[in-house]
Amino acid sequence: MEPTYLAHDDLWNCIAFFRPNRPVLVTTCNRDGSPHVAPFAWCVPVSARPPLVSLALLSSPRKQHSLVNIERDRQFVVNFPGFELSADLVRSSYRYPTGVYKAGILGFKFAASRSLEVPALEQCRARIECRLVDALKTGDHTLLIGEVVDAAYADVQYDAGFILKASQYPPCLHLGHVTNAAGQVHTFMRGSELVQISVPFNLPCPLPGPDAGESVAPANVDAERPREIADRANPSIFAHGFACPDGPTWVDEQWLYVVDWVTGMVHKIDPAGHVADVVDTHGMPAGACVGPDNEIIVCDTGRRQVVGVSPGGSQRVIAADCHGERLLGPNGCACDRYGNLYFTDADGYHPTQPNGRVLVQRPDGTTRVLVDQLTFPTKLAITPDGDTMYLSETFGPRVHRYDIDSVGHVVKRHVVTVLCGGIGPTGIAIGADGNLYVAHFGKGVVAVLNPAGDLLAQLPTGGFLPTNLVFWNGRLYVTELERGCIMCLDTVACGFSETGPKLPWQVR
Repeated sequence: MEPTYLAHDDLWNCIAFFRPNRPVLVTTCNRDGSPHVAPFAWCVPVSARPPLVSLALLSSPRKQHSLVNIERDRQFVVNFPGFELSADLVRSSYRYPTGVYKAGILGFKFAASRSLEVPALEQCRARIECRLVDALKTGDHTLLIGEVVDAAYADVQYDAGFILKASQYPPCLHLGHVTNAAGQVHTFMRGSELVQISVPFNLPCPLPGPDAGESVAPANVDAERPREIADRANPSIFAHGFACPDGPTWVDEQWLYVVDWVTGMVHKIDPAGHVADVVDTHGMPAGACVGPDNEIIVCDTGRRQVVGVSPGGSQRVIAADCHGERLLGPNGCACDRYGNLYFTDADGYHPTQPNGRVLVQRPDGTTRVLVDQLTFPTKLAITPDGDTMYLSETFGPRVHRYDIDSVGHVVKRHVVTVLCGGIGPTGIAIGADGNLYVAHFGKGVVAVLNPAGDLLAQLPTGGFLPTNLVFWNGRLYVTELERGCIMCLDTVACGFSETGPKLPWQVR
């Protein structure tokens, strides 16, 4: 048989020849102690005495969530799933909006490890508990070497010699996948049979309730003019190297501030794209805005607090509870001209349940619920006059408008639009032109809407997972999770605003 050679530019595709893969599920711990799980195929033993295993994780251009956790805690558990966990294995590979904990939305059950603080997966047939002993940068991946400190297995699934009873307990063998607009279709082997499993990107959500805007027409996604405008957005990388960037905000033209939900860091970036650390919140910061006295206000889901960060890095707690009950998980925030602070609060373990809310803290420090019964509200924006709040209900997937008064009471509410495709809306910015600029997570665009909710354009973000956005120095900057970077879009070339409105304490 005459072989077909890959072109040199396509040699990276040779990894497909290693299939079928035997994927494993690696469990680690997040900054707040919660469990994290993700699937990996590049995991093999490299020594028997002492027992060592290797695990290759992506480190460039985006550092994978599991890698951040392992480098910090220096421990991980390798879990070996059977075929019956194939669908959940695929779903565990997906990335969700900032603040969503995958452990809460998957069908896995966690069990305590014997030698590590990291939990194992109860449904898996075997597990290996590892401590990190070495790491080597290998191209775009980092090769981790773990020393096996404990191992366990379900003896009922094995014969003598640790031979798996494959006819009764088929292993998870993966041949590859294809991606479509709705999700991914993966091909697995079960004995001699090929089984295709389709897993949608989005999560099943309850139907919208009363007053949720069922009669609102979805934004038009097929108009020719939005396509023509989008071609001029010219997205480019402004800064990179983040694990899960979000919360872009600015005080002046010298620094753009962003947070990283996975690493816990608050960063600042100069106009040339150079990144500097401001502070480690020791939590999981999900969003930020600028407040009075040039303070960076950070919503931290890991700490379940809203925290104030000075330009020098000192921290103070702004909000930790509402009427004595601890916050669920603050995600996004905005201040109005009267000094009121608005922030979203949602349970990231159950993001498809209508338990989310928006809270308002008055200048006197009192905090109360403004809106509730929302399905994972994430980001919000306030108009310069302080009379209107726009809100993203990500798993709705709706954009809401609330007319509010000077003391933070809702006067009127309605749904601006429903965004179709992808996961849903996340970050919102208001342009000086009065239009809404909405990050559409999972679709890879910024949806430009007029105040009536009509779709004017969809600007590509250079990645499918935009989390948030802000106008700064004449451009629109978008935090992008898929590539772990900050993208810069030319909205002026598209005929839209080059800036957003400023609050009284923001200077240029």
